[in-house]
Amino acid sequence: MSEVPTLRLLPRDTLICEQADVLLHASPQPPGTTFRWQDGSTEPSFRALAAGRYTLEVRNAGGCLARDSVFV
Repeated sequence: MSEVPTLRLLPRDTLICEQADVLLHASPQPPGTTFRWQDGSTEPSFRALAAGRYTLEVRNAGGCLARDSVFV
């Protein structure tokens, strides 16, 4: 049985100026981990271009899932 992955989105809840963006990314994950953002994209990082809640799910090689979200 695989251990449940630990996930922390970085940076945490963040304030940005208008016309700015912030690069969100997952805490380090082991090889074989898959990523899925709220829009269905599958890269380990995501560029937040607007205010809102951003969510990431990670699944380890054993199929266990973790989820975290931040507000920008």
